Amino acid sequence: APLPLRQTVWYFNTCVAAQNNFGPITQGGTIVIQALQAFQQITGLPFPMLNQNQNQQNWPSANTIGTALGYLSGVAGVDTLLSPYVDTNWADPLGATPYFLYVDQNSLMYPKTYYQPGTWEQFQDGFINNIKATMTQLAGLTGKTLDPTTLTNDVMDIVKIELALARNLSTDDTTRRQFQRSYNPTSVSSAQASYPFMDWTAYFRQLSTNAPGSVPAMMNNPSFTFSVMETTKTLQLGNSFQMGNPYGFTPRQFVNYLMYRLVDSNSGFLPNFRDRRLQKKLYSPPMGKTRYIILPEPVDPEKFENKDLTSAQMECTQETLNSLSYTNARFFVDALYPDKGVNIRQAAGGLISGILSGFQSMLDQLPWMDDASKLSAYGKITSLVKNIAFPDFILDDAQLTAYYANLNIQQTDSYVTMLNKLSVFNMATQFGYLARTSGSDRTDFNGAPGIVNAWYQPELNSITFPAGILQPPFYHPQFPASVNFGGLGVVAGHELTHGYDDQGVQWDGVGKLSHWLDPSSQQGFQRLANCVINEYNGFCPLPGNYTPNCIKGSQTQGENIADNGGIHASWRAYKTHVALNGPDPRLPDPVLSQFTHDQLFFLSFGRVWCANESPAQLFRQLLVDPHSPYKYRVFGTIQNFPAFQSAFHCPSGSNYAPGPGKHCNVWVLDN
Repeated sequence: APLPLRQTVWYFNTCVAAQNNFGPITQGGTIVIQALQAFQQITGLPFPMLNQNQNQQNWPSANTIGTALGYLSGVAGVDTLLSPYVDTNWADPLGATPYFLYVDQNSLMYPKTYYQPGTWEQFQDGFINNIKATMTQLAGLTGKTLDPTTLTNDVMDIVKIELALARNLSTDDTTRRQFQRSYNPTSVSSAQASYPFMDWTAYFRQLSTNAPGSVPAMMNNPSFTFSVMETTKTLQLGNSFQMGNPYGFTPRQFVNYLMYRLVDSNSGFLPNFRDRRLQKKLYSPPMGKTRYIILPEPVDPEKFENKDLTSAQMECTQETLNSLSYTNARFFVDALYPDKGVNIRQAAGGLISGILSGFQSMLDQLPWMDDASKLSAYGKITSLVKNIAFPDFILDDAQLTAYYANLNIQQTDSYVTMLNKLSVFNMATQFGYLARTSGSDRTDFNGAPGIVNAWYQPELNSITFPAGILQPPFYHPQFPASVNFGGLGVVAGHELTHGYDDQGVQWDGVGKLSHWLDPSSQQGFQRLANCVINEYNGFCPLPGNYTPNCIKGSQTQGENIADNGGIHASWRAYKTHVALNGPDPRLPDPVLSQFTHDQLFFLSFGRVWCANESPAQLFRQLLVDPHSPYKYRVFGTIQNFPAFQSAFHCPSGSNYAPGPGKHCNVWVLDN
């Protein structure tokens, strides 16, 4: 087998052994202590929260700040006050500089939605107690005793910084849906003049530590061009960490905050903190930020029928999926597709092409979109790249080996050494895009082929259906068309609709930032969006003693519109398929034979979101999730769809046939 596949087996086996005997890895907190020491050595900063007899009287120099922030992101893999990532060059993705570095606003310990007033109050006690427990344990391991009052004050200062970063020093998600405002090319020397609070050369020197080949030299050139995404907030950030700042931040609080963020990111390697390590693992794709239709949930082995796998094996499978997504996929594809995926691509590809035609017919009939905008919309459909099952290169041993050439995992490496090498490799992969010179790769999956998910990437105008979702219950080549279109078809329609939502319309057919919707068509779309916002505001899955107990229509509008548009596109494609190929026979099953195929289409759609959510899960979702709770992803959608009412003969005026004027027409005239 090619070396990357052998390395994956070594990693998996080492991971399982580690999970089954995690004590020695966390003993003495060595990993956390070493990470702290390395950071302190390169920055020269103290950690007064841990060494209470130390202090930081003065603000660190611009050089120290640049070194600290660059090291945290580029070496330790922890984004803090700034968040760098590589994406396509939005203004010119097909040119000689097809990829670009974006330096975004802060990243916090939890997603931004957790810090909203009303939401924060639900999480703050756990947050505070977590920091206290982490620091108390770390102090014990380093032979220090912490004064409880000083510790409490330091913890509350970290909370103060997190809240200020979230609420005052971040731009809100709604404003950020306009991408043009975040594309602000600037050179390193210009950034130094505009944002002198840190030394940008020192920042890029650290940030490029793990970048491959010619990239560090490129990033360390004063004329290197990148985008400062949030110009105003970056200015405010600089003003916040100096004397006389509006938030009362002190140098002590600043250094404690950065040090603690490093501790927090490694806290899974403290004794007894293992569960937190599993919870906080986040998956970063190699480039940019993909949008997911289904939120990845923590793996619960009890949910799986296959009891042959231990929880350690489940966990380590998930780790190879996250860290070695293409070798993981090679094993998956070899086992699943003896024909190397030819049939599945052909079958699923036909279904997806049908969805595209269905969506185009919906665009044809929109009264509020003008002809020029429709032409641009068709252009996005005709030039859409469809990624199905897996990228071709993973089946080619030589190409797969070349992709992983810089991954130097040895069979004798320890688990922690392997984790570190993988982290370095995945950072290098991301920064490596900056060296490319001949147009963006629009066939880039940018995600793991083995996951049950699907995504649309506006900056590539591509839609991706990994092998993980091309199987039951979403899809099977032998399923009736009604079941496949109701399952995978609706997912495909949902993702395609993201290409035409308020974010998608800012990108053209090759993924260039280019607003092609004229103002009157834009107003038509906004009317549609407002209807959906108001409608979903009225869905209240929890009793009144919860605040909130209803869906936030504005927070979930993008996903709700995609759900509604997606089912319409898939329904049209299904009806076209039946017209061309004839209806499928009734299913030979005493229960299923009682349903028509139109009804099976909707039952298949409902099954995609079938879940039993506890009040606690629902509450968390209402507070922080851009998706509506599963129940309303189904019932909200069918309430707006007369075809459902016809299939199940709902009487007019009933819940799911509310009648004219009492539902939203999403992407369609009322059909």
